[in-house]
Amino acid sequence: IRKNIRQAEQDLHTSRIVLGGLPSHVQELENLQSRIKQTKAYLERTKSLVPSEENVDQVLEIVTELGRQSTLNISRLEPISTVPLESYEELPFRLVAKGSYEGINNFCYSLENGDRLFGVDELTLSGGNGENAGNVELEMVFTAYVDRSVQ
Repeated sequence: IRKNIRQAEQDLHTSRIVLGGLPSHVQELENLQSRIKQTKAYLERTKSLVPSEENVDQVLEIVTELGRQSTLNISRLEPISTVPLESYEELPFRLVAKGSYEGINNFCYSLENGDRLFGVDELTLSGGNGENAGNVELEMVFTAYVDRSVQ
């Protein structure tokens, strides 16, 4: 009987230790669930930033609208040859436009913070009067991306 009592006491002690750690495991599980939720939201956003379909017309429409909203006069917007890579594809474009420094700044900000991921490869400004005023010409090579991992 004493042996059974000792065994029961040891089992009770072990159970208390295990149960004592339970709140930290529950907290860890809740943290992991929160991270999963954040990661899923990030992946959903990434789907629109880097779509799985090459859609040159959509990129041209987006950039043309951003230029219009920024009061830029776009004189040239054309795709350059596509660069296929292992898990994604680069769609480079050449843009030539005129506008104010403020308009160009707004355009670049909108391009950077829009619903599609763009990378700026080259950017040249010319003209203006050197005091952030006057008409400025913008020449830019930028890249849109296509996710090839899901194809």
